[in-house]
Amino acid sequence: MWNIIFITAVFFTAVLFIWAIINLLSQLLTQVNSAVADNPTFDTVKAYIGQYKYLNSMWFVILLIGIFVGGMYLFKNPIPALAACVMLGIIPSHLMYSKDRQRRDKVLEQFAVALRIFTGEYSATKQINHGLRKVGEKVPNPVGEIFRETCSLLILGVTPDKAYKQMAQKLNISYAHIFASLLSQAERQGAGILPILDDLTKKVQVEQKLNKDNKIEIYGDRYIGLCLSFMPLPVFLILQRAYPETASFLTHTIIGRTIVTLSFAAVIIWFLLDRVLTE
Repeated sequence: MWNIIFITAVFFTAVLFIWAIINLLSQLLTQVNSAVADNPTFDTVKAYIGQYKYLNSMWFVILLIGIFVGGMYLFKNPIPALAACVMLGIIPSHLMYSKDRQRRDKVLEQFAVALRIFTGEYSATKQINHGLRKVGEKVPNPVGEIFRETCSLLILGVTPDKAYKQMAQKLNISYAHIFASLLSQAERQGAGILPILDDLTKKVQVEQKLNKDNKIEIYGDRYIGLCLSFMPLPVFLILQRAYPETASFLTHTIIGRTIVTLSFAAVIIWFLLDRVLTE
């Protein structure tokens, strides 16, 4: 009787906890979008919170609840069940983060080329639209497409400051906001921005080189850590085949549940460390 009451209480606590997190993230996202939507300083914060939009999906919440119920049924303990929910809950976020990181790396690489092309064209013609159009023609997507869209906005009569700001937001790197600010100054100061453009191009090239060196340096460590984190799964399958009582040991004994919880925690820690290493 007490076991049923305990399991029911833990279940409803977990449901309330998940909904509390969803509501908190939703409110946080709303506050960020309304209060600092026009401030580039908070772009990283908004992008980070945006990774958790999938938590607003009812189906995903139901899936997490199902995982928790299944974990409670298997382990008869809320700790490994919650650990499984957290681990499976952050996997979509990490996949979205990795995809976004790859895009930012590609944008940074193309942006260095775009700056060189724009600086050369602008120094020759002193026309911002011409420089933007040439970048759009010579640089592949996504950077080329964004420059072409900016050029089209200017032709359609959108104010330069607004067009450049939208361009920086779409590029979503810090140097793009500096570039947008320089373009706005060029509308008033003309060729006086050329030395600053040259300095900005050099800084982007240095950042690009550091980014490549960092990726090469940590590439092996990241995947070794990934393999070690998920190693318990193949080990379990091998042991289960050799000793059929392995599953019962892991789900019905304190030591087994501790091993499972630590395995889930190792995966969660790897996700967190991987973000730290790649930033």
